[in-house]
Formats: sequence, structure tokens, C-alpha cells
Amino acid sequence: DVRALDTLRVGVNSSTDVDIYADEKLYLLGANVAGMLSAVGNFDMTGDITAQFIDFYSDSYLNMNGYAIRATAMGSDGYVNVIAEGDITLGHIESPNGDIYVESKTGRITDDLLTSTGASNTQWNIKTAGIVSVVANEGNLNAILWSPLYEGNAETADDTPNTIDIAAFSVNQMEAPDGVTVTVGQGVENIEFTGDLNSKRDVVVNLGSANFNMAEGTTLSAEGDIKITTTGSVTLSKMKVTDGKTIDLKVGGNLLGQSNADGSANLNGSTISLDVGGSIGTSDQAVTIDAQTTVPGNNGVVKFITTPSDAYLEITTPDNGNNRRTVEIGSDSDDWVIGDTLDVTATHADLDILGNISAASVSITAEAGAVTMTDGKTITSDGDILLSGSAGLAIS
Repeated sequence: DVRALDTLRVGVNSSTDVDIYADEKLYLLGANVAGMLSAVGNFDMTGDITAQFIDFYSDSYLNMNGYAIRATAMGSDGYVNVIAEGDITLGHIESPNGDIYVESKTGRITDDLLTSTGASNTQWNIKTAGIVSVVANEGNLNAILWSPLYEGNAETADDTPNTIDIAAFSVNQMEAPDGVTVTVGQGVENIEFTGDLNSKRDVVVNLGSANFNMAEGTTLSAEGDIKITTTGSVTLSKMKVTDGKTIDLKVGGNLLGQSNADGSANLNGSTISLDVGGSIGTSDQAVTIDAQTTVPGNNGVVKFITTPSDAYLEITTPDNGNNRRTVEIGSDSDDWVIGDTLDVTATHADLDILGNISAASVSITAEAGAVTMTDGKTITSDGDILLSGSAGLAIS
């Protein structure tokens, strides 16, 4: 163990575990440790750190100064934890297969691999075949995801300032109060979302051609809007925005839902828009939607749906006490255009059809409520049209 009551400057070479502690300032000059390295203090890195397992904690800020932290243990054991009470300025963090967790409890997390003169050191900030979590409690997060197997750029990423480059197979948490923006670099075919992501503002995710797969029970939530764009496919668990906000999905492939153990809908927001190049849901597993708002006189809206294939939707919006809520289908200027089958079932809510609908076959059912069409709007189909409302049916 290495301990100091004041400032500590230390470099370490060890064949066993090492604990480093400083009451005040800690300067890590570099380390090569065959076991676990734990460091506690208000510190700056002034050299590269290598150990089998790494735990860093700062009671103030943590500045990597462009240096590297590398966990060397093979398999999933080679983890890295970097936690600070204040700001974290990232250099390069790497593990073969271990999980990497970075958290600023009160501050920002930023990229410092670009120098002030504009010269580029474009190594990835975080690289592992394991799971990555990045949690900031001030500011925003702007991240680019890469494949850890991608070698087309010789261990370099982009040269965009203040962008955190992450090369990983799986993301568990990405949180920041001022919003999270995620794009995808080259070599990524699938994004596995295995934890929770929360933002106090908007979440904007541009996945390129990557598929986005949410593990069962995971949540992507925002106090602003959520906008996801990909030419690949998306599998939903739970996406949720606060009252008055919008979920906007532009998906080139299929948009699929899965059942959540807590009964939550796949999509929960005041306004939902789906522009999908493949099918939406399946006949065995519809995409579930809870569209509602607490604003007096307003309703939840499934505003825009388009797909050249099938659309299977279950609207699960619950009652408001003893009163049914109303969910609007389309709007005065937004129509639903479905290439094949449209199948919509509302378990509790009334359905108001405000826009035109076209599909090869149409089935719209309100199991406990009414179905109402706005005057002048049409439903067009080459096949069957079934409209059913247990509490009433009004056709324009």
C-alpha cells in the first residue's frame, strides 16, 4: 500500500495488488501492476496505467491528461471503474473483454484526446469487447459508437472535439442531464442495449445501418424527445418520454416489440411517429404503445405511421381513474399509409381517427372504448375493413 496525508507523486511497478491513497493531490506518474490497482485521491494522470483490474476514485476531479488506462486480465474479469465526484477528462481506457464503468457524480465527462492546438490523437476513448457505461451528472454526452473488431482505421477514431469515441459490443448506461447524442461509426452491425439510458433533455441516436436491440426490461427514457434513425432494424423494450414530448423512430428495417414483465408499453409518450421500411410488430407480438398527456383538452397521439409491409399495434393507454382516455390516430395533416395488413387494438382507450388510412386490409378495435372517425376522412383498402368499438362506433 502507498498512502500520503498530503500531495503524493507515485509511479508503481508491482507483481501483486496495489492500493494508493492520498488525502490531497495525487499524481499518478504511471503504473505496471500484475494484480489489482486501486487509487483514491484528487488526481491527475501523468503516465500510462496498466493492471489486471483497475478501480479509480477521485473525491474531486479526475484528469487523464491524454494518458491510457489498460486492464490486462483476460475474459470478463479485466474491468475498469473510473469514478469522480467532479469532472472527468478522458484519455484512453481499454480492456480486452472486461466491463468499463465511468461516472462523474456531480460533473461533466469530456474527451481530451484532441490538443488545444488542433493536432489529433484520435485513439478511441473507451475500448472493450465487454459492456460500457458512461454516466455524467452535468452537461451533455456526445458519443460515437464503433465496433471493437473494426481495424479499418488502425486504432483511430474521429477527430471531432468533445466527442467520446466508444468501441464496444454492448452499452449498459449512457446518462447526462443536458441530453445524449449517439451516432455510429464504421464496422458496427448491431448495438446491444443492455441497461438503462436516461436524459434530462433530448436523446438523439443516429445508428447509420446498425441494428438496435434492447434487452428485455431495459429502458431508454428522456425528459425531452427521443429520436432514433437507422436503416437497420430495431427491437424495443421500453422507450419513454415525459408528458408533452415525442418519440420519433425512422427505421429502415423491421420495428419489433417484446413483452415487458412489468406490463410497460414498448413506446410511452404524448406523440408517437413511426416511419418504418419493414414490418411493425408481428401477428404474435404487436408493438405496444401508451400515448397520453395530462394537458387538459389534449389527447395522446399516434401521429404518423408508414410502412410498405404490415403494422401490428396494441394501444395500452390506461384509464384515467374511472374515465377512459382518448388516443388520436393520425391528424388533419398526417395520414397512415400501410402496404399490407393494419391491425390496431386498444385495450382501454377510445380511438379517434383524425387522418386518412390506407392499407391492404384494416382492423381497428377498441375493446373497452369507442371508435370515432372525423368527418371527411377515409379508410381505403383493397381487402377487408373491420372497425369495432365496444362503447360505440361512428363512421364518417
